[in-house]
This record gives sequence, structure tokens and C-alpha cells, in this order.
Amino acid sequence: MARIICLANSTRPGGRCIAVFGITDYFSIESYETFQNKIKSVPELTNKRFFPCVELRLDISVNQDSEQIQCHLIFDNENEYDINKINNFLDHLPLKNKKSNGAVAYCTDTDITACGGYDRVSVTKEALEKTLKDSFGNERPFLIIGVASGMGSNRANPNANIKKELSDLFDDFCDLFFGHEGNRDYYLDKNRYENKEVKAKAKPVVATSDGHTFDDCESKLGKKFTVKDQSGNDLERYGFSWIKADPTFKGLLQVLNEPNDRVFVGEIPPKLVRVQNNKTKYMSSISIKRKQNAALTEIWFDNTIPLNPDLVAIIGNKGKGKSAVTDTIGLLCNTKQHGDFTFLSTDNFRQPKDNKAKHFQTTLTWESGTTIPKGLEEPVDERQPELVKYIPQNFLEKICTQLGKVEESDFDRELKKVIFSHVDSAGRLGKASLDELIDYKTSEANEKIQILKQELHRINEEIVALEEKAWPEYCQKLENLRVQKQHELEAHEKLKPVEVPKPDNDPVRQREISVVAAKIETARKELAECETQIALASQKQAEQVQLISIAGKLFARVENLERQVQTFVEESRSDFVHKRSETTKADLDRYA
Repeated sequence: MARIICLANSTRPGGRCIAVFGITDYFSIESYETFQNKIKSVPELTNKRFFPCVELRLDISVNQDSEQIQCHLIFDNENEYDINKINNFLDHLPLKNKKSNGAVAYCTDTDITACGGYDRVSVTKEALEKTLKDSFGNERPFLIIGVASGMGSNRANPNANIKKELSDLFDDFCDLFFGHEGNRDYYLDKNRYENKEVKAKAKPVVATSDGHTFDDCESKLGKKFTVKDQSGNDLERYGFSWIKADPTFKGLLQVLNEPNDRVFVGEIPPKLVRVQNNKTKYMSSISIKRKQNAALTEIWFDNTIPLNPDLVAIIGNKGKGKSAVTDTIGLLCNTKQHGDFTFLSTDNFRQPKDNKAKHFQTTLTWESGTTIPKGLEEPVDERQPELVKYIPQNFLEKICTQLGKVEESDFDRELKKVIFSHVDSAGRLGKASLDELIDYKTSEANEKIQILKQELHRINEEIVALEEKAWPEYCQKLENLRVQKQHELEAHEKLKPVEVPKPDNDPVRQREISVVAAKIETARKELAECETQIALASQKQAEQVQLISIAGKLFARVENLERQVQTFVEESRSDFVHKRSETTKADLDRYA
């Protein structure tokens, strides 16, 4: 029984237009051949792409319902002879079933009927793999697809390790899976295998309509529909997928390289929503044609080039028109770098003596439908807004040669322009350039940096003074000073007067000595008291001098603070006025 599966949506914005279909049969492509003959007379289907698909049933089961695994093959349809190759492959694909006489049966209508019909036959993974290799050699005009959920799916019974391993083997065999959005994360996970030492390959999950009947086509083909889960709850499903690629077999192959970015299951991809909401920001196409009255006989341009919203690069050999396209877009969008055009320069296509540009007209069409026509010879009107940021090759080469210079270069200035262009109007704070914005937003931070620098300088001076005391030279200096004092002490000891012998015990003399001794003792006590008072006075004097010094520093700091406050008031006055603060001039002057 034939089935129709919707593989991909058109990637152009505006509506859901199915672009790619798969015509599927069990163990055969007979329905595809019949369908191809039928659609030749249907004009509405001439721009659609139809792939021949074969659904096979393998002889293994891994899910809880013990259903045999379903395996799909999508074949390239670029050449008619591929049909013969596909039929030849099926004619040589052995079934696991045997004929009644024990002979090998193959995927032909006669043998399948002899083995009990399409519902009873199956093939082995090993036979499928070998026959594909024998039939197509090193070519691979097919994709192997498993089923992620539903009947015949590859979802392993979680309680059976052997089935988990079989499931992983079949997973590795497949290129992608049919399923829904809920299966996506599992098959993108490279650590999904039971054996964690083996890394899996991230694989895309594609939603399809899986239309078995005309009613299925009516309710599912290219539509959102609901299915019941085991509890009877409605689950949303989509009968289509968005694939970001050309609607060809090679386009499908691209999905294998970028399974996360090139497949989307849902109403409409976020990127297309963004385009639809911002149609004036995305280009649809560019055309370059000869003017009707052009006298030039040379054929340079006769092109209309569609532009994809995700276009990121134009690749081609030298002289193949890359700069011609980008310069033309820059011309149409009023780039400020028109003086550095490579192709549309006076040294190239706009030579004064042979200005070929005057013979051509170009038109840029936006997704909004707005068009911008211009002659290739026309100058850029710098009074008009710049619609794109364009860096011509000549300008890029020029600024790259300036890298590493101390002074600000063209590269620095251009980079600042690009950065500032991405700052929204509110974030620009009324400033005209990135430098002004940076100066405004960093002024207070720079003031704080200066204060911290001064504090750091003072701390560094203290550290240096302490480190100097740890130097050997300083220690030697102290030692030399100690030696000097020792010498002074020794010299002082040498000047000690000769001891006077104690006088004889003359009573009169003794009384005189006692009187003098008493006077000396009294004088000594008075001297000691005076020295104590002098010491206390000196200490108090030192404390007062230190306090005077601290007071002087504090007065200086207060003066500096007053000066900073005064500067702050003057610098902030315009900000208060700009913000329409209720603070009055008198309030500001009160702090001035």
C-alpha cells in the first residue's frame, strides 16, 4: 500500500507551501513509478520534488510491543536510471522468509506473494547492508531512516539490556529518524548509547504526514493534528517539517551534517517569524539587467538573484562576480564606504573612458515588497540613510595593514562605528559617538581610579620604606652607627677623671663635707625633678606637634574634598537640568 510523507516545507517566508514529498511502498517502488507517470500532466505539481521511498520490515524487535523494526529508504531521484538501479537492488535483496521449496526469496512481488504477502515478510539488517553495498558500490544515493516513535519504532524496552544494545546497533545504522519534536533531544544527544564508552552521532528527527489514505492526506498532510497518548490525552503532532536546504537529495544530505540547525518541527521557524515581523530589514532578491537603450554589446549581467534570509557567504573563484554583487548591494543601500568599492570603482567597471556601469540597471527588492532601483553608474546619496553596513574588500585590506599602530587607525574608527550602531537610541544617552558615550559613562569611574591610584601610591611609598629597612645596606648602616657609638663610649670612658683619695676623718672637715653633701643631694633631687618635667614637656610638645601636623593634613583633605564637591556640582548641573530634576539652582548653590 502506497503512502505519502511530507518531508519538507518551503523555506521562503509567507505561508506554508509543501515542497518535498516521499512516495512510499512496502518492499517496492511501484507506486512511485505510477505516481510519476500521473503527475506529468498536473501543472500544479511540476515545481514539487518527489522522492522514491521504500519501507522495509526488519526481523528484529526492540520495543515493548515486540513490533518488528520499520526501516525506510529514501532514494535520490535526480536521474531516471536510478529507478532501474533501485528495482535491481530490490530484486537482489533476500527476504528472511523462504519459499515453500526452501529456496531463497527476494523483494519481488512474486516471491513476496509466495511467502504469504507483504504483512508477513521481513529482511535482516545484515542482508540489507550487504545488498545496498553490492548494488550501489561506493555510491550512496539513499538515506536509511528509522522510526523514533509509534508502530515499528526503535524505542527499546527499558527492562531488556539486549534490546537496548540491538536498538543502539540499528540507531548507528540509520542516517536519521522519523518522529516528532519530543524525540529530538534524545537523538541529538551523543551520549545516548547504552555503552557509554561509544559516542553516538547526533541525528536529525523529521516529522512527516505518514498518510496511508486520502483521509490521512486531508487531515495530516502539511497540517497540525492531534493523537491520543496511552492515557487518552491529546498530543500535538505536525504532518510536516521545515528543512533549511535546497529541495533536492543533496539538500537532505546537508541535514545530516547540521541536524540541530537545519530541521524545525512546528508551525513556523523562529527565523521566518523574525523575517515576517521585520520585512523591511531582510532582502528578497537583487536583479541586474541591461538598460533598454544600452548600446553596449557585451553581456555582463542578466540576473535576478534570490537572497535567503540566512545568507552568510558568497563563495566563488576570483573574477566570478562576488564583489560585483556586494558592491551593487552597497550602492543600493547607500553605504558610507562607497569610496572603497572594488568592482564599481573608476579603476574597474566605472572607468571614465569606458564606463560600462551606465549601461546597466539594478533593483533591490525587500521582503516587504519595497524596491530600490538604480543605475550602476549613479553615485551614493549620502543624505539618505545607510541601510546596510558594508566593508568592501579594498577597505578591509587597507584597515588590516594598520593593525598594531599606536595611534587610532581607520580600523579602530570603523570598529567603533559598528559597535555604536548596535547601541539602541535610549542606550546612546544623547551622545553622537562611541567615544563620547564611553567618556560619559566612565568619567566617575576614572575619578575613582585616580583616587585609588593616589592611595596606592601612598601605600607603595610605605612599603618601599619598610622594604628598605630589610635591605642589607640598611642593616649595615645601623651596625656602623652602633660601632660609632661604641667608639664614643670608649673615648668617654678614657676621659674619666682621676679618683680623689678619701680625706682623713677630721671632725670639722667631716661636718663641712656633710653640709656640702646635703646641698648636693638636694640639688640632685631638684635636677631630677627638672629633668622629669622637661621630659614630660618634651613628650607633650611632640604630641602637640603631631596633632598640629594631623590637623594640617585634615584641613588639606577637607580643602581637597570641598574642591571635589565643587567640581562635582559644576559637572552635574547639566545632568540635573537634563533630567528635569526638582533640585533647584539654589539647592545646587547650597553645596557649592
